[in-house]
Amino acid sequence: MPNLYNKIIPKNSVWGVPDGVTALAFSDWLRSGRRLVFVARDDARMIGMRDALARLCPAVPTLLFPAWDCLPFDRLSPQNALTGQRVSTLARLADAKGKSADGGQ
Repeated sequence: MPNLYNKIIPKNSVWGVPDGVTALAFSDWLRSGRRLVFVARDDARMIGMRDALARLCPAVPTLLFPAWDCLPFDRLSPQNALTGQRVSTLARLADAKGKSADGGQ
């Protein structure tokens, strides 16, 4: 099979990968033990990437950090479920960082 994601820079970034091959490139990245932050342009792409990685790398945990559903000076507050998911993701990231910083204890 030809290498469709040959623009991978193993040290720190993945760019220029066609949409259909992105999950494959990321699965190789994650299987090697690296961590990954994927910024999607919309919620549909975020959910699609989560689902694809769940199939390709089921052992790798995936955290979602959805975009706000309101504007900064909007009269409406963000949805409670959305805010809860964002806080939960940040808490899990902080917890994981603390565990890795002190040797996994």
